[in-house]
Amino acid sequence: MPVPLYARWWVITLAIVGVLLGISALALDRPNVVWSAESPHCPRCRQEVAWFAERCGQCESDFDWVVAPDDATPISPWSLGEEEFRHLGTLRERWGREAAAARVAERVQVSDEAAARWLTAAAPGRCGLCGGTGEDLAAAAGDAAPPCEVCFGSGTCIACSGDRRMRLGDPGAHRGLEQHRRTAQALARAHIPAAQREAGLRRLAEEFLRRYAGTVEAARLPFWRLASERAGRGQDWEGAPTAVEVARRRIDEVLDALEETPSER
Repeated sequence: MPVPLYARWWVITLAIVGVLLGISALALDRPNVVWSAESPHCPRCRQEVAWFAERCGQCESDFDWVVAPDDATPISPWSLGEEEFRHLGTLRERWGREAAAARVAERVQVSDEAAARWLTAAAPGRCGLCGGTGEDLAAAAGDAAPPCEVCFGSGTCIACSGDRRMRLGDPGAHRGLEQHRRTAQALARAHIPAAQREAGLRRLAEEFLRRYAGTVEAARLPFWRLASERAGRGQDWEGAPTAVEVARRRIDEVLDALEETPSER
């Protein structure tokens, strides 16, 4: 039975449409940006490209921007490393549980009980300020402990979210940090009352970390309380130590306190 003429035209039309759709799909299926040495590179010519770009300035190839894979992301230096964690365990054994807690409490100005909680909870990927407890260890003994001023209760390092890897190339985190800076700049003006400024900067930090903890941008976040104090003195609020620096300082203070042997005191 012969095929009707109109049916032949349908077949030809469908074939043409299929070819066009295939060509379009190939055109849209662009290669991903390549990560090397914690930097983005063009997938074609391998030249380093601008952050969050989708076209190479050297060979003008188009590509898709993607977040760096885990094996291309930096290890966070802001929490205990594996070797430091083992060293901390050795120091605790050398001092004994109660003596170690008392020594740490004296150095960082918290209660013996709070220091013991820090020493028990501390581990790689945990917040250095609270040790991973998620609590403000400087709160008065007997009070219901408010959340930690750095991790806001998560207990994890804000730069890595616990896995020690800092997410690299997240465009949302980049935009979020820029928005944080603009809003914080308005709060840091001299005429803003101190309590209002501090509460506002704390809220901004907590909101940012709720969405973007574990990114390199989170490691750039100024510590809200010190930023507020600097603004109150008429200084640049962005010159305050970052939150991860404050957390790391606690780790270093604990290790320094315990590295003095009991017999040397």
